[in-house]
Amino acid sequence: MPAKYIYEPWTAPIDVQKKAGCVVGVDYPEPIVDHAVASKECIEKLAAAYKAHKEGTAGNIVAVGKKRKAAGE
Repeated sequence: MPAKYIYEPWTAPIDVQKKAGCVVGVDYPEPIVDHAVASKECIEKLAAAYKAHKEGTAGNIVAVGKKRKAAGE
């Protein structure tokens, strides 16, 4: 795999992957998460946690899936 794609081989064009003998999804696993989506979600959760801490309500927030709910709801 050319050095340009070594850390993100799934970004290499298919012809480059075939030439390197490393086709993503065949010879190498697909990415587990979409970094952009996971990063955005993490930033949002951290912002909510900091806000809750600042307001003194951190103990009342429970993460439920992608939404936050007050404890007991």
